[in-house]
Amino acid sequence: MLVKICLASVAFGLASRLFSQALHYVTPIFKKLFPKSWMRPFMGGIATILLVWLFQTRDYLGLGIIAPELHGASLVSFFTDHYYGWAWLLKILFTVTALGAGFKGGEVTPLFFIGAALGNSLAIYLGVPTELLAAVGFIAVFGAASNTPLACTIMGVELFGSAGLIYYALGCSIAYLVSGHKGIYTSQSVKMPKAFL
Repeated sequence: MLVKICLASVAFGLASRLFSQALHYVTPIFKKLFPKSWMRPFMGGIATILLVWLFQTRDYLGLGIIAPELHGASLVSFFTDHYYGWAWLLKILFTVTALGAGFKGGEVTPLFFIGAALGNSLAIYLGVPTELLAAVGFIAVFGAASNTPLACTIMGVELFGSAGLIYYALGCSIAYLVSGHKGIYTSQSVKMPKAFL
């Protein structure tokens, strides 16, 4: 089980890295293409509407705690045995588009969504209980993106109970090591290799 959690945690760290780098890449593009600040959210809104039309779903709008449709992708549904495949990647796409365009909101809940969705999609392939891997993903992706693995390990115990402590600690630590030196907060940059921390 520990080896499987380690493998999943590498994926959690890479998802965190993808989110952070995409956000830092898309934001300047919107600023360059639309120098007038009022145009960025307008065009981001149009891009979001196009994404909804293209994928024929509203599951990736907003917080994603409860799905707008039955069996839709949501934080709650990722802890069930229903398989959600690429929901994590679609949430990255929708969230990066909105935040990159200048919409204000947050990265925290979308990162919880992305982690739980990725845990849900990996559980079937790794043979790990869905609830456990969704929980580890929930905390590990956010912990890696925010460079807070210890705090997120503790959050895992608070939210999901102490029985999975070793999995939470392992998941958050490995995801953190894999996530790179820049997280979602630009003022926070790790100067030395994370392995030495």
